[in-house]
Amino acid sequence: MSGKFFIKRADIQDMARVSRLYVDSWKLTYPGLVPDWYLDGMNYADFEQFWRQYINEPGRFILTAASENDCLAGMAAAQTDWETPGTGYIAALHVDRQFRGLGLSRKLIKAVSDTLALKDITRLALSVIEGNDNAMGVYLHLGAEKIDYRICKDGFAALEYVLLWPDTRLLRG
Repeated sequence: MSGKFFIKRADIQDMARVSRLYVDSWKLTYPGLVPDWYLDGMNYADFEQFWRQYINEPGRFILTAASENDCLAGMAAAQTDWETPGTGYIAALHVDRQFRGLGLSRKLIKAVSDTLALKDITRLALSVIEGNDNAMGVYLHLGAEKIDYRICKDGFAALEYVLLWPDTRLLRG
């Protein structure tokens, strides 16, 4: 499988595919890490509506990565308004399982970083649910630093790490 992807800013027409990738990725990645009732309750329609609203909020955007045959390979939802001025936040980053291991997470993080740089944002944070060791390994390998450990309250309670790239210019280099 080729590692060539086309990354673009998602629009409203992309939200059905984004929703499918997001829900499917959660159901593949998080069994045993979040409650089954939460995963069982996730559905495409609700998350399509959620992502439609998300991209209409100021400072929020989704980047999608498509393969050469236009298959949605990955997505990153990000925002310019996080807890600290000058710090962007990746609210979600998911790669379809058939495209994992091809460097797509790195490409999406770099693309988010490039987009945020246009607004003079040079710090980038994200959260990882405890136990998602694959994602944690990728982010640490790319230079993120653990800065906090807290309880995630996304309809359930789970422990999560907050990671930070203190200077995203290093990602863009």
